[in-house]
Amino acid sequence: MGRLLALDVGAGTIDVLVWDEEERPENQVQLILPSRTRLLARAIRDAGPTTSVFLWGHQMGGGPITRAARAHLEAGGTLVATPQAAKTFHNDLERVRSWGIEVRADAPPGSLKLRTGDLDLTALAAALERLGVPLPGEVAVAVQDHGSQPGMSNRDVRFEHYRRWVSGGGRLQEMVYRVPPRQFTRMRAIQLQVPGAWVMDTAIAACWGALCDSRVFRASEAEGALVVNLGNAHLSAFLVRSMRVVGILEHHRTALRPGQVKDLLERFRRRELSPAEVKEAGGHGVCYAPDYEGTEGGFTFWAVVGPWRRMLDGHGVLQAAPYGNMMVAGCLGLVAASRGALLRD
Repeated sequence: MGRLLALDVGAGTIDVLVWDEEERPENQVQLILPSRTRLLARAIRDAGPTTSVFLWGHQMGGGPITRAARAHLEAGGTLVATPQAAKTFHNDLERVRSWGIEVRADAPPGSLKLRTGDLDLTALAAALERLGVPLPGEVAVAVQDHGSQPGMSNRDVRFEHYRRWVSGGGRLQEMVYRVPPRQFTRMRAIQLQVPGAWVMDTAIAACWGALCDSRVFRASEAEGALVVNLGNAHLSAFLVRSMRVVGILEHHRTALRPGQVKDLLERFRRRELSPAEVKEAGGHGVCYAPDYEGTEGGFTFWAVVGPWRRMLDGHGVLQAAPYGNMMVAGCLGLVAASRGALLRD
């Protein structure tokens, strides 16, 4: 099994776990760092509107960098991006141009040049080297990939993939990739940066990581478990039984008040939510396995991970902590998925 570098890339943080089979799980090297999208957003804001900004590199997650780019343009600033970097904002480059971003390969004279990409392994390796920790040769990375397909919105691309997967059995083992599906352009960008890396969706990694908490796993094997990841940007929820997912709900966490979350999840468990209702409320979608009726009982055991897990405080929901550590649940999910083992604590 050896050593593995697991990187869980979120909107707010990138969570780092250096997994070494020779170490106890509690003694593994781990870091919670600002995400690259936050760091680049700060650089754009600090540049000020009189500075021309040039983005080059790979497609990456949007969120903070998108908001900073728009604010820069609204303040009268200039922003130029290479085609791949521009896909950070949207896969449709004509839409990106409509915002006022110039898409071209060369940098304007005197511009601030910023390299895009979800990862900076050079900086991470340098930091770890100073601590006497060599970077593992094997890498696994989780990102949230909306996907891209002509004629479809990115939310529809993502949920069509989920729907086919859940309808086909929903086995978690099928969702870690050496070769990701063609429509997942952000995962493919990761593999351009780290050839041969395992790639996975952050929501699936968090779900698998929560199952590494033996309390969650036991419940999922018995009556089924509702596993929730309340991240900085998204809520993702899974109905899981015996490593099979029979339902998925995704919503924008920022669109939900704490008092709404419990009711939303209860309706999800009962199969009372429709894709149209979720999308109209600003969410990504919902899908269920054809054989899940929602009235059969079960799935009354709920577990939550993620930095916004306290939105479910007071509702009897277990705050899952595999090996006593909630913040690297996604990283532990990556380790388990790449090894084909659950790593229960």
